[in-house]
Amino acid sequence: MPSIYQAATAPQRAAAADAQRELILALASDGIITPSICLDQPSSLTGNMLVQLGCVQPEVALRIAALIRRGVACAHH
Repeated sequence: MPSIYQAATAPQRAAAADAQRELILALASDGIITPSICLDQPSSLTGNMLVQLGCVQPEVALRIAALIRRGVACAHH
């Protein structure tokens, strides 16, 4: 049985899990695999969840930056 805290933060946990999944899928669609993307523990004060982007090698960071730039460029056209 979930605690009151778990029940109260369930929507935030679900939203964070959805965001994590979408980010992993978006990066994977360009061949970028980042196994360290994970969910942080919810804040004990606010219940807010964070998606940790994790650590990547420099060349992976450059590929992510290039992907973001392409997306920004497409959005401006």
